[in-house]
Amino acid sequence: MEKLIVFLDIDGTIVSHHKMVSKKVQYAIQKARSNGHYVILCTGRNKVGIQEYISIGFDGYICNSGAYINICQTVIFDTFFKRNDIKKIICVLHKYHIDYHLESVDITFQSLSMNNRFLKRRENISSLTDNMRNNFNKQYHICLLDQYHYEPIQKITFMAKESKDIEQMQKVLSHQFNIILHDIKLDDRIHGEITMTGIHKGFAVLKVMKYLCLPIENTIGFGDSMNDLEMIKTCFIGVAMKNGSLKLQNHADSICESVDEDGVYFEFLRRGII
Repeated sequence: MEKLIVFLDIDGTIVSHHKMVSKKVQYAIQKARSNGHYVILCTGRNKVGIQEYISIGFDGYICNSGAYINICQTVIFDTFFKRNDIKKIICVLHKYHIDYHLESVDITFQSLSMNNRFLKRRENISSLTDNMRNNFNKQYHICLLDQYHYEPIQKITFMAKESKDIEQMQKVLSHQFNIILHDIKLDDRIHGEITMTGIHKGFAVLKVMKYLCLPIENTIGFGDSMNDLEMIKTCFIGVAMKNGSLKLQNHADSICESVDEDGVYFEFLRRGII
């Protein structure tokens, strides 16, 4: 078999509800690499948010939905919003009562309310202790928004209660930035992200293939949400998770078992990657 380049999303693809990667999927990743294939993380998370998975063994990682790319321990792409663009986006999000956090390579600037929601969802708990919050924030290098002093930002994640607020925000910003709405409900809020125009996971796939001097026909991508759409469409084979977005599944070449059913492992088997 020719050398394949496998692009793996994290949340909802190899990790369920922020748990650890299963032993089967870890084995699949490691065996694929020992068989001569590249396996690359392709995630919306920033670099600090993937550190707990690096020890599994990967040939590189794409972070912040394509804004940061590291292949074989070499940074091949790194970009961020202009300062005036950040100011504009923040102003609009405040105007329409939309909560958000700002992601740099190594820091996430987050409001206390958003911090609490992410931690509760990760730990599946109803109440927090200061110690739990401090440990979580230290692990992912999270700072409160009032500590933000215009450090370079690569992606903005947002959530809102009312769809009308999102619609108003889109009217103002969508002509200038890429706005993705997640259609998988995590709670009672609407979730999404804002990235720079032209920066997405599909763009990153093309950057990686050019760097490795390998054809796009050797690519296979796995994802579950709408921020994986460009990756699924760009890769020669796009695989959507059964637990994922129905819209995304409509664009995929195949649908594998859910993340809880070790879908990546079984798709690797079916395709002879392992």
